[in-house]
Amino acid sequence: VPASCTTPCSYGMVVRTDTEQVRDLRRGVMELYLSDHPQDCAGCARGNCEIQALAVQTGAAEVRYGRGGASHLDDTADTSNPYFTYDPRACIVCNRCVRACGEVQGTFALTVDGRGFDSRITAGGTNFLDSECVSCGACVQACPTDALTEKSVISLGMPTRSVVTTCAYCGVGCSFKAEVQGTGDDTRVVRMLPQKAGGANEGHSCVKGRFAYGYAAHT
Repeated sequence: VPASCTTPCSYGMVVRTDTEQVRDLRRGVMELYLSDHPQDCAGCARGNCEIQALAVQTGAAEVRYGRGGASHLDDTADTSNPYFTYDPRACIVCNRCVRACGEVQGTFALTVDGRGFDSRITAGGTNFLDSECVSCGACVQACPTDALTEKSVISLGMPTRSVVTTCAYCGVGCSFKAEVQGTGDDTRVVRMLPQKAGGANEGHSCVKGRFAYGYAAHT
């Protein structure tokens, strides 16, 4: 099966993306990802793990491969950043956070160190706080597992509803989806996610809009 990212289009080409062969390939790739993902993932239990939904969608009910990368399950989480944590035990090294940091945000603070089961996502060879990370949250939003998680989600739990709003920190007018818990006077913000459809920010955010939303509760 040719890869779409490396196969140029040509005249008369017919592309089929939902054949039995393609479905088998997707299922096999998902099993490889799951072989590097803990079976007791806290994000899966919270409903905050995209890979769980993809496993169900592709039919990857069981993993036929050995867990050769079990060594990373003994790694410790990086909690140095004040707004989110990085837990390598839940990381499948899908590279989405690296691409979000480089291609979306333009910071290039993240990279992949090593190969195969020994590969790790690193923040310039140091922890997140001491790296070039600007705490924009693009990597957290791109992560399909619980490896990169907002500390507010860990402490408060998952939000129950969302409201589209505009950040009031400056005059740019970035569009955000405020994910909250409770109703009325008991409403509290769990996290703020930048809206891709936002005309001013198009999915981008700065540290103030993404994490410093405590001002919203000030009276």
